[in-house]
Amino acid sequence: MFLCHFCEEETVILTNLCSKCRRAKHLYLIYKDDFFNVLEECLVRDKKQQKFKTDKINKKATENKDNLNESFVLYKNKPKEINDKMLTELKEKISKI
Repeated sequence: MFLCHFCEEETVILTNLCSKCRRAKHLYLIYKDDFFNVLEECLVRDKKQQKFKTDKINKKATENKDNLNESFVLYKNKPKEINDKMLTELKEKISKI
């Protein structure tokens, strides 16, 4: 038993490549340079694309932080006591789940 020579993750017994890597090799043999062009176009990000992605992630994180702060303020300012009616309603809703 050996590891696949390409992905080095799958165990192979009689061949050098696992089925997924064999499929990739087959596609390469059919399409040659187009195979690598497609990989570069679809999977590899240039600096401009990387900056766009990080900006998008940072914007989303900031929005989530703002929402979290808003929720925290609402929780912090909630009344200290829960009346019996609300407690009963919550118990009923939980029991239905």
